[in-house]
Amino acid sequence: MGMFTLLPSAEKIITKRDARNALAVLEKANLMAFDTETTGISRTCDRAILLGLSSGPNRYAIWPGVMPYFTDLLQDPSKTLIAHGANFDAWMMLNVGVDITAYEDRKKARVYDTMVMSSLVSDFTPNDLKFQTRAHLGVEMQKFAQTFGLKGRSMSKPLEQILLDPSYEGITARYASLDAWTTYHLFFKLAAKLESMDAVAPYGNMMGYYTDIEVPFTKILWGMERHGMKIDTGWLLEKAPVFEAEMLEVEKWFAKKLKRFDFNIASTPQLSELFHKKLKYKPRSYTEGGSPQVNDVVLKYWVKHRGCEFAEQLLKWRNAHKKLSTYIVNILDNTHTDGRVHPTFSQAGTDTGRLASKDPNAQNQPPWIREAFIAEEGKVLLASDYAQLEMRIMAHLSKDGTLCKAIRNGLDIHSSTAAMMYDVPYDKIFAAKNRDDEDQPALSGDKELLGMRKAAKAIGFGLLYGQGKRALSEALHCDVDEAGEAMGRFNRKLAAIPRYFKGAISRAGENTYCQTMLGRRRQLLGYNSPMHGDVAACERRTKNSPIQGSAAEIAKLAMIRIHRNDYIYATGARMVAQVHDEVVFELDAAVAKDPMFLGELQDCMMHPLEKDLVVPLDTTTKSGKTWLEAK
Repeated sequence: MGMFTLLPSAEKIITKRDARNALAVLEKANLMAFDTETTGISRTCDRAILLGLSSGPNRYAIWPGVMPYFTDLLQDPSKTLIAHGANFDAWMMLNVGVDITAYEDRKKARVYDTMVMSSLVSDFTPNDLKFQTRAHLGVEMQKFAQTFGLKGRSMSKPLEQILLDPSYEGITARYASLDAWTTYHLFFKLAAKLESMDAVAPYGNMMGYYTDIEVPFTKILWGMERHGMKIDTGWLLEKAPVFEAEMLEVEKWFAKKLKRFDFNIASTPQLSELFHKKLKYKPRSYTEGGSPQVNDVVLKYWVKHRGCEFAEQLLKWRNAHKKLSTYIVNILDNTHTDGRVHPTFSQAGTDTGRLASKDPNAQNQPPWIREAFIAEEGKVLLASDYAQLEMRIMAHLSKDGTLCKAIRNGLDIHSSTAAMMYDVPYDKIFAAKNRDDEDQPALSGDKELLGMRKAAKAIGFGLLYGQGKRALSEALHCDVDEAGEAMGRFNRKLAAIPRYFKGAISRAGENTYCQTMLGRRRQLLGYNSPMHGDVAACERRTKNSPIQGSAAEIAKLAMIRIHRNDYIYATGARMVAQVHDEVVFELDAAVAKDPMFLGELQDCMMHPLEKDLVVPLDTTTKSGKTWLEAK
């Protein structure tokens, strides 16, 4: 491919003299890329073995013995740093005593992440460094095992032993310095691409968007990861035996019913034999390989339509198993020695720009397990949550007068929509909702009124995800014609919304991408496909991505304002998680009740954009000793 026919020689930095010579060059540069070779991929347990640095025409591999000499260089707040997956490398350097944010101005960010940049350029291509380097620089990067010629038992050697083996010095220097060199040059290629992509004012283009939104957000996520969330391990250890006992009871039930003790309830072949051969149930769906599925959807169908005890018991076992393995064990495994989890937050993990996380997945913690997330002694957790954010964005984008008026008047959106759809007074539907929320005795007609609100809510959110009348009928447990009639009512009463979606689909079809309020793109090449299914999928994404992506932008900008707010910072309140439309803080109990703090927080959350939406944003704030209490 050869855009670069000759790479600069890799320089080994092993001695003090080597370090002085490299620093003499690097200290003159205002921009440099860094990368680490590490003992593993755990952010809290692993560390850097080697450091790669490049300021453009050079590439250095720094050995551990002289790495401390580069501390001042990396911590110099006047230097701009580039990395691919920046916060991982920041962790690896922190774990050997180098904190790249140690002397930074809190309100400024100086670390650029080419992984995040690549996700803005294209959301359908891999964003790993090897792929991006090949695509934009024409450089083919070898994998670790291939580079070092590892096979068989040599593959199991510790990475440190391989990288620091004197016989590999030349290979190690070339390997450890190449990532930094390619990252440096990749930055300029991606920056040029982003500059050519339009964005909404005040950003001008997507490079301005990246610099103003994503760069400071990388720094915020770094702080959140470092702070982490405290875990009540005792509570988790108390719960684990409860779910183990539930699983055991189900296993005993199966053994008794089948009169065999070797039945493996987790074995798909054995379950298929039980349901499809012994019970003679017809398969309802198949895997890509053609095997009958025994998934939860199928099991629930058999429970509902056949009253199947085996399916009911299996669902019970799977529920207990999921709670034990996916949540309790996973959180315990990821609890660090400081008693906290430090989730990995990814800016490039979703196509819409929403935040993703892992180890553990903070985005996917159900309410019951949030009781395990607690505050330090004397502190509380506080959650500030946007109210019906996506519906407000839909009102802004569609400019639907009826929806905008309801929001401006402070009405419950779904009750208001239902009132219009069914020509029923708003007060009657809203009162029925309040009685239901507060567990008060229902009045005659409440069930019908709540059903109307449920339909309005299902249609509203269904539109955001491109659902049709068949999906709506399943959500409302009604026939397809009835669902279609309800959708017709909605579309007639809020006519600007379907009109907006029609226009958005038309524009996206022409451009083969859709955009958020501020300009972030989602590629939709399926519009050019001759397959109806591909086009339909693009139409659904055109409806959903601009709204979900705009919600992500609002949350990010709010968090940037919060991070830069002097009063909030002075209180010691720290952001610890961001889940969809909710920002979670750990702070002193007294601060959670401080009117000025709450006022500053609300202002940051409700006015994150340079110009407000056509409808007001709204937030609810609640605090408690656990995340569950704060929700």
